[in-house]
Amino acid sequence: MTKACAILTGILGLMLCGCSDSNVEAYTAVFEYDDFGPQVMAYELIGMQWYQWDNHGYEEPDYKYNIKVVVYYQISLDDVKRAYPTVKGEVDYRYVTKERALSHLKSKIAECEEFARSDPNASIVWKENSARLKRTLRKIEQELGQGR
Repeated sequence: MTKACAILTGILGLMLCGCSDSNVEAYTAVFEYDDFGPQVMAYELIGMQWYQWDNHGYEEPDYKYNIKVVVYYQISLDDVKRAYPTVKGEVDYRYVTKERALSHLKSKIAECEEFARSDPNASIVWKENSARLKRTLRKIEQELGQGR
């Protein structure tokens, strides 16, 4: 009887506390900043490509920021932030709903493809950006479901 009580207490505790980390992972997908394209394409959705605790980027052009983008759905932002907390000086998480991420990516893919058609001199860059954004879109759909 004691073992059954312990199991029930554990289940009840999980229900009262909300989502466990493993549940959060089922409703999230984590990406690199660059998966959403260069800053000029991505900043409207996920902010500038420097740490949110800084007021500008570093002058070193090759400096690599540790910025992650968490795409989530059917879970609260508070639960996502608890599972993926921004830690100043270590990691900067940006949080985006699945719907906003997909809408943004589809819009930017269409822009890239239009620019590629209209500017033959720069078409390779636009095609590369479009391919990167399509990979991100597919990964979101694979990890978080197309119809969800």
